[in-house]
Amino acid sequence: MSDEVNCANHMVCNNTVNKTGTKEHLISYYQKCDGIFDCFDLSDECNESCGKQILDTMVMKFTCWIIGILAIIFNGITITMVASSIKECKTDGLFYTRVLVFLIGLGDFLIGIYLISLSIFDSMIYGKNYCQKQVDWLSGNACSVLGVISTVDLSCPCLL
Repeated sequence: MSDEVNCANHMVCNNTVNKTGTKEHLISYYQKCDGIFDCFDLSDECNESCGKQILDTMVMKFTCWIIGILAIIFNGITITMVASSIKECKTDGLFYTRVLVFLIGLGDFLIGIYLISLSIFDSMIYGKNYCQKQVDWLSGNACSVLGVISTVDLSCPCLL
């Protein structure tokens, strides 16, 4: 057993018990919540003090939900109205203007889908377990698809 167990400047990692039942994996308190996993069970980074989630603050969660919902509703209406009126264009200038508005609306609609998807993954799928599942999220298909959506929605107005 280490003589550091009784020191106040160390943290004992969870689930690191030896054969005699003594917890023995110790790290410095400076290593807690530093973004580097020092404990094998991730207890130095995945705990109440560190609180890792996809969207960390309630303001960010609320903002993503509200902007996402509004973007989907209003840009869905814009896309529908502009798409139905493109055939009625009598001049090239009006046609190009409506196509531009359509592409901007499509890009903003995709931003809404991105924000709502991110909010769903944060609150309903991962929630407080995100820290343990962070590698699965970052290397998974859902994160990759959302990355593509965010790139495409930013590129939509540039297609003209």
